Amino acid sequence: MPKTDEELKRKILIMMTFRMVIIITLLGSALLIQLVSKTILPINPLYFLIFLTSFFTLLYAYGFNRIRNLQLLAYLQISGDVLVTTLLVYFTGGVRSPFSSLYILVVITGSILLYRRGSLYIASISSIAYGVLVDLLYYQLIPYYDLQLADIKEITLRLIYYDIFIHIFGFYTVAILSSYLSERLRRTHTELRAMDQDLSGLRLLHQKIIDSMSAGLIITDMDGEINFVNEPGLAILGLDDNQILGRKIYKLFTEEIDLHETRKRMRNSKLVPIERSIIKDGDPLLIGMNFSYLHSQRGIPTEIIVIFQDITEVRKREQQYRLHERMAGIGTMAAGIAHEIRNPLAAIHGSVQLLKDELSLTDDQRKLMEIVLTESVRLDHTIKNFLTYAKPKNLGRHIEDLKSLVEDMLNFIQKSPDFKPEHHIVFEKSSDDFKHEIDANQMKQVIWNLSVNALHAMPDGGTLKVTMEHDLHANLILSFKDEGEGIDQLRLSSIFDPFQQSTTGGSGLGMAIVYRIIQDHHGSISVESKPGSGTTISVHLPARTPQPLLQ
Repeated sequence: MPKTDEELKRKILIMMTFRMVIIITLLGSALLIQLVSKTILPINPLYFLIFLTSFFTLLYAYGFNRIRNLQLLAYLQISGDVLVTTLLVYFTGGVRSPFSSLYILVVITGSILLYRRGSLYIASISSIAYGVLVDLLYYQLIPYYDLQLADIKEITLRLIYYDIFIHIFGFYTVAILSSYLSERLRRTHTELRAMDQDLSGLRLLHQKIIDSMSAGLIITDMDGEINFVNEPGLAILGLDDNQILGRKIYKLFTEEIDLHETRKRMRNSKLVPIERSIIKDGDPLLIGMNFSYLHSQRGIPTEIIVIFQDITEVRKREQQYRLHERMAGIGTMAAGIAHEIRNPLAAIHGSVQLLKDELSLTDDQRKLMEIVLTESVRLDHTIKNFLTYAKPKNLGRHIEDLKSLVEDMLNFIQKSPDFKPEHHIVFEKSSDDFKHEIDANQMKQVIWNLSVNALHAMPDGGTLKVTMEHDLHANLILSFKDEGEGIDQLRLSSIFDPFQQSTTGGSGLGMAIVYRIIQDHHGSISVESKPGSGTTISVHLPARTPQPLLQ
């Protein structure tokens, strides 16, 4: 059903409801006046009008859902109202009736239901009905119902003409004014409906824009209480509406935000960047936020807008880039230093060996010289390892089966002194073809270093889980997960730096060498660790190794 028909149907239903209320109230008032007044009013006509009005209302109700032409139903109702009003005027004195003003109410009803056309129609038939009634009574073509009420001795033809003119003028004046107001009301309603549709469209567009953002959006009041979060924001935080709406934004993260200080900074800057961590599915996420004010039309801050993103991976890539740059610089600088140390070290070792062979030494002196020789050999070995890390090599890349290579290395490690009876190694791999272009010797070094480090992290025993798989882009992921004590954040940030403190008593170059080898293979390496939960180190190798650039 069109909206105009729905509106007309609603108006008709309201008019049907109030018609009985108004008529019965007015007639009840007349009865009350009769009871308290000395003037005797006729009773039977009042009951007749109540019955007639009720009968018409029942007919309207019967045809309400049966007559499809609602305008016809509206015309029938207001025409019936004119008839009832005319009878009421007749029974209460004709020209002298105080109820002739009810025609005005019927005219207004017509303008409400049918606007200008309806109001002019009601004004016309009301004028005709009232004029005919008065003329018939004056010329005594019909008798007065009650001569006492009519007081016909004072009624003249001039009074009749004047009365008819006043009523007709009033009917049409009210019809024009009420129809004008009804038309204005209809236009206003139409405009409001159009504006509401436009507003609904804008609201829907606004919601789609907000939900299509890749970033999260939070709106809070000036005290930081969250009252809106978009869908991407809920996905980033891993929460739903019930978990976040009504909470204070400064208590949302693992480290509280000083909202007072933030608002002070927002006075001097349009955007205030803040980074905080949040726990999602048991893992920490780094959230980067920009705080700004939402101003009213007067320029007064009314709300706080927070646009945020998950920058965990961005920070990891930045950290890897800084690590790569730092290690490249360290390697270049330290390679020269290592050469300068190695040359005099060889002279010292040879000289001490010569003195040991040619001189007659006491047992203590011989023991001291053996310590010097042993430590010089160890130092030379350390320098060789460092040069392996610091000095890039031309990789001898060939297509190798990494699955077989890992299996061979793990079998070899299980026979080494680093593997204890309390240790277990589990190798999980898919049925994929793991043939990649690599330097086999270098990758053996990677597997050895990572496996031995994992075993050393479990001095009391545990399981080393090695997994090999491909991602959606056919890149290789080789992971080493131990059950050790884990690594704290301070050590984790510098785990690939050379000469870091080693739990095994080694040189501290193992992880640095692994990092350099993986970088030379154009791959990447990541570490996930929590104190008390073990460590997982993942090596990522591309599906096809890019060819090195010509120098």
